[in-house]
Amino acid sequence: MVVEFFRQAGWRTICMPDATADDLVHVVETERFDLIGFSMANEKWLAPLPPLIQRLRKASRNQDVRVMVGGRVFSEDPRRVAEVGADETATDAREAVRTAARLVSETQAVA
Repeated sequence: MVVEFFRQAGWRTICMPDATADDLVHVVETERFDLIGFSMANEKWLAPLPPLIQRLRKASRNQDVRVMVGGRVFSEDPRRVAEVGADETATDAREAVRTAARLVSETQAVA
């Protein structure tokens, strides 16, 4: 699981596989996150993802929060990354950790 690679790299992570949109919004309203990630294997979740990402960005305590997506849905068609409003994708867990570190460091460098 990707979350384990992040934990091994020293990231503090929260994994919420059964969370509702409202659950996710509540978490980003109450805790500060540098990165939000979604992994998707099934296209049925694509349609609700763009409005959810917008809600999370708006609700986030970190106005510079970054969003990464991954999984088969994005591997098959990388254009979907922009279509859902995410910042980046990665093809595997190791690349995800490196990409996330770059995204967060770029944000912090600007601040």
